[in-house]
Amino acid sequence: MTPRQYKALLIHNLNSELAWKYPLCVYGETGISKTAIPRSFALEGVKLGGTMTKIPVIVFNATALEPTDLTGLPFRDGELTRYLTPEMLAMCEDPENQVRKLLSSYPKSIVIIDEITRLEYQVRNAVMQLLDERRIGSFHLPEGCQLVCTANPPTEGYQVSELDRALMRRTIILDMHADLEEWREWGTTHDILPGILASVGRIKAVPTTHIDGALKQGYCFAGVTMASDLLRSGLENIFPGAEGEAFTMEVLAGAVGSQAAAVFMKGLTERCRFYQPNFKTALLERIKSWFKR
Repeated sequence: MTPRQYKALLIHNLNSELAWKYPLCVYGETGISKTAIPRSFALEGVKLGGTMTKIPVIVFNATALEPTDLTGLPFRDGELTRYLTPEMLAMCEDPENQVRKLLSSYPKSIVIIDEITRLEYQVRNAVMQLLDERRIGSFHLPEGCQLVCTANPPTEGYQVSELDRALMRRTIILDMHADLEEWREWGTTHDILPGILASVGRIKAVPTTHIDGALKQGYCFAGVTMASDLLRSGLENIFPGAEGEAFTMEVLAGAVGSQAAAVFMKGLTERCRFYQPNFKTALLERIKSWFKR
């Protein structure tokens, strides 16, 4: 997935009544704009319902997180053990805080867990609750909030640890890579020197490389619900023609794995009616029979 497609997916999800519920986990080399693109929605705005709107974007940097930063320190309250609200979450819980006002004032927002593969193992339990229940303790993500996790690939040169299958299953895995023409187009509108833009084309290597093909999502029936809602939200209509088919296939593979995604895509080409109330049940049965062959 290219940066342009990643941005289009975020915009689509924020405008959808279904897709924003599912966390995205974006893998890519450093400097490819995994975090910068959603951050731009707070600075430059994003089109919501046809109107450019600046939305709140909150970033949690995983490299600086410790377990108590999310869960809080325990204290005794009579016969009960309670937890103090961590400062970083208290900012969002305090009704007088500007962050809380922003979250409650806008129908859509983004929360980013940056560098999730650098989380200490003790912190991952709290993040699991955030991915699963959209909350940590008393802190709840608001309706319409898109949760985004970013990560560098588990390849040489990065001090990261791979996510386990339980964490991966709760997200839609996206594999982001650079595109030279997209970068040139971006550079012409962001004051990159014309001489540099012209010279980049002479460099054969793309600035960042594609992630190892071993990074794949697993198939499970929870992912079927994700894929069903994504398709019903109009995912296949974001881009036209062959690009739209490849883009849809990549996102679905991030939710249910490439084999099940191929079944979904075949259903699309056969003009399945995704809006029918009994579609999800029929699709489950179809995939079950496919895997029994």
